[in-house]
Amino acid sequence: MTGRPRILVAGAGAVGTTLAAYLTAQVANMTVMFNAQLVAPLHSRMTTKPQIVVDSADSRLLGLFDHSGMEVKPTHGRAVAWGKLLFNLANAVCALTHSSAKDLLSVPDLRAIYAAVLDEAIRVMEHAGVRYQLPVPIPYPLFRQIILRGGPLPWWIARLRNGLQQGSYPSMVADIESGRPTEVNQLNGEIVSLGKAQALATPINVRIVELVHSLEGILPPRYMSPSELRAQIAPYIKLH
Repeated sequence: MTGRPRILVAGAGAVGTTLAAYLTAQVANMTVMFNAQLVAPLHSRMTTKPQIVVDSADSRLLGLFDHSGMEVKPTHGRAVAWGKLLFNLANAVCALTHSSAKDLLSVPDLRAIYAAVLDEAIRVMEHAGVRYQLPVPIPYPLFRQIILRGGPLPWWIARLRNGLQQGSYPSMVADIESGRPTEVNQLNGEIVSLGKAQALATPINVRIVELVHSLEGILPPRYMSPSELRAQIAPYIKLH
């Protein structure tokens, strides 16, 4: 491509970092959205059609994914990427406890932990003026109440809207299980970095990042129970 370099990056916080390194480049955020189900050991399957969400209407960038089999959706602004990051803050919670998506949305301790992680993230993002658009068309206060007090409703919504099955695990669960490095720095760590830039403490996400790093490369992993993980962040949880 001629003219200004065009760069696609994944991750809500990566755009600013890339712009700082390539001042003249046109940088667009790219978010990959899909769900998968673990059917059996070494056997997984996609449960939704993969979607690429690109923060650009540039046909040349969008055309990079022609014939990929993935749906490409252009957007304007980074709100979608930040909303996806908020959803993905659940990945570390599941990885630390070896929990599935159903567990996260069904087990009271896991629901409380996820809500606390989100509360801290939302507080920091709103203080920083960061716009976000949740993948579900409801405001965060309602989304939060559904997580905490919705009974089986969150799991029903996830099944109907996203096609999640009982064996669906976030990829970070597989990373820990296999002793690989994780993307926790690009998820919960992004909230920690944003908090530091705003001089705001983020003790819940700091602790989550520390705990995930403590499991990386350890085989077999020493998973925590939901109650053990909740106890780790209990001093910082404020649920109402």
